[in-house]
Amino acid sequence: MRRYFDAVNERRLDDLDAVFPPDFVSHLRVGDVHGLAAFKELIRIVYAAFPDVMWTSIEEIYTPERVVIRYFFAGTQVGPFMGIPPSHRFVRVDACEVMVLRDGVVPEIWNYADLMGLAAQVNAVNPLALRV
Repeated sequence: MRRYFDAVNERRLDDLDAVFPPDFVSHLRVGDVHGLAAFKELIRIVYAAFPDVMWTSIEEIYTPERVVIRYFFAGTQVGPFMGIPPSHRFVRVDACEVMVLRDGVVPEIWNYADLMGLAAQVNAVNPLALRV
């Protein structure tokens, strides 16, 4: 979990290769992302929309087969994101992830981000139509 957040916060996406296998799956509220390459591209889309984005852990729960992390990400939306035009607003989005641990890597994540809260913060016209 720490390697994951360090890698995305420090913009070192190649470091994710040590955390996630190539066939990694991220289950998002708006659909699944299949494959580590596709996940890295999604992170790049986030960087383009929120160049100053940072992920901050609030609470972590560890078990032998799972990590649950409550966190937030925050940044200024200067580019389009999920069909929402640039708002130039600073946003903070609360989220939680359940990470499956298997053989020292994370093959699967279940993400629960407050996309409606994000949509409200940037005055999205039709937030229920958000798609990646």
